[in-house]
Amino acid sequence: IIDDFSVRITGGAATPAASHLCVVDKDCQQLSKELAAHFHTTVAQLLFLCKRARPDILVAVTFLTTRVKAPCDDDCKKLVRVLKYMKATKDLVLTLRADSLTTMKWWVDGAFAVHSDFKSHTGGVMMLGEGTIYCASTK
Repeated sequence: IIDDFSVRITGGAATPAASHLCVVDKDCQQLSKELAAHFHTTVAQLLFLCKRARPDILVAVTFLTTRVKAPCDDDCKKLVRVLKYMKATKDLVLTLRADSLTTMKWWVDGAFAVHSDFKSHTGGVMMLGEGTIYCASTK
């Protein structure tokens, strides 16, 4: 995914998103049709990846899926940050391990009106033992 993206990815990032992830700059220049199509493809590939092996990028990718219809330069920068994070953490693996199958843990949280259209964002993680078996992040 990183090598196929049309913008060269150099360096790394400590986190998949900055604190301004959900901020939309209405004055930002729209991407060209070609780059917008590539943006859409890359976000779709990341969505597949984060649902199966990289839940750590799920929040950032979920937000980027809301921007695929009309992405701008700022959205592209946010996507590049996710790719830089993935490049820096390429050896991070999904661990599934359980000493006991009798204890299931859930963590759920929500943020009210954090998107530019005043919609909320919620997410949850279900763990069995030491591994995540389900995670979700939705607008």
